Amino acid sequence: GVVAAMPLWFWGLGSTKPSDLHPLRSAVNCYFEAISGLTTTGSTILTDIDPLPRSLLLWRATTQWLGGAGILVRAGKHEEAEPVVAEAIAAARAAGIRDWTMRDVLLAAGELYSATGRPAEAIRSFEECIAIGTQLHGADSHQVAQARVKLAMDLSRTGNHAAAEEHLRAGIRVLADALGENHHDTLHPQITLGRVLCRTRRHAEAEPMLRRVVAALREHHPGDRGGLAGALNALTTALVGMRGPVLDVAREAYEVAAEAWGEDRALAQRYTYGTVLVAEGEYAEGERILRGAYEAEARLAGPGHDRALRALKALAYCLDRQGRHAEAAQLWGELVDRRRERGDARGLAAALQFRGLCLATTQRHEEAAAAFAELLAIRERALPEGHWLRHDAMSLLGACLTKSGKFERAEALLLEAQRMEPPPTAAHARAQARDRLVELYRAWGKPDKAEEWGAKK
Repeated sequence: GVVAAMPLWFWGLGSTKPSDLHPLRSAVNCYFEAISGLTTTGSTILTDIDPLPRSLLLWRATTQWLGGAGILVRAGKHEEAEPVVAEAIAAARAAGIRDWTMRDVLLAAGELYSATGRPAEAIRSFEECIAIGTQLHGADSHQVAQARVKLAMDLSRTGNHAAAEEHLRAGIRVLADALGENHHDTLHPQITLGRVLCRTRRHAEAEPMLRRVVAALREHHPGDRGGLAGALNALTTALVGMRGPVLDVAREAYEVAAEAWGEDRALAQRYTYGTVLVAEGEYAEGERILRGAYEAEARLAGPGHDRALRALKALAYCLDRQGRHAEAAQLWGELVDRRRERGDARGLAAALQFRGLCLATTQRHEEAAAAFAELLAIRERALPEGHWLRHDAMSLLGACLTKSGKFERAEALLLEAQRMEPPPTAAHARAQARDRLVELYRAWGKPDKAEEWGAKK
């Protein structure tokens, strides 16, 4: 507000009119005018703006523009905010402006693109914002540090975890020096850093840092329930990766988030708590939590959104673990349809495999065979010849064809599957393929071949 008021005040000081006839000669009035623009209040101390130079009129319009764009972005009015932000950037570029005004517009643009799931555009905006901020304030300035933190979130979303970690550590160092280690703006980036470390499987490194953040938020910022919920959720992820005691932390993360934001906004914590409950064998409560998470995500973000599909997958897995294979197969079928609509071959392959397994368990072998046949077709398109996952799909399809009495086709697939060379972590897949071939020959009435292959175990 003070910075925005300075151009008005400097112009007012140069005016030849008496102070009582020129309100902009008062610093208080200039500050009021600037804050009115940045908050889009609409109030003004000016009774006649026509005598003002065009440069000052442009400055007043710019403050109102920035205020309006910022409010729209932070209020989630992304469709309304985007043309305002785009026009502001275009106007600033046309005028050759590269000052703090352009820096703030680019920051708002980055936040907008990040919130609407466009990380590549967000990264470009934040990087330009950092370049301008570095020119204006220096690389170790508070303004640049905050932009680095925002940039890191989108870098991590695109899988560039190393760059995200570098920006986060640089930003946290500057913020800690400028604001203190326990300041709100220093603690929150450490939550993001903890998530990045977990994504790179460095759970043991993330865990003590996140515990410190949780303790600091409780002691110094007891009112920041949302920040505490985020820190607890990240700590839950770290503990899951370390196979440590996690249920109490996950429960607290969910309860704190629900208290701070309400059930329908505590979705990340809700999902995490549900998956932890399932992993701990508390299926009934896990099912309730995950079903609620899926329904909320489908209602708020749409049934095809990544978060909704993630919750649907966890719910299907929960039902499968309870032995409710028919219900699980139905949910896996929904997931197959959604993945197919999105053209997500990798997600579709995983959903087809789980659906096929559930269908086979419920003796619906024809439907299971159709799912495994589609799985094999996807893997043949996506993976090189000889890849063990192609052979694994052949093994699954061959087993279903055996149950359906289609022995010749099953034999061809299962013999090819014997060439499988899985990694050590999936060595069981090769043994399963051999067992399925033995089962085929027994069902086909060829005991000699069944004995031959059985002896090769």
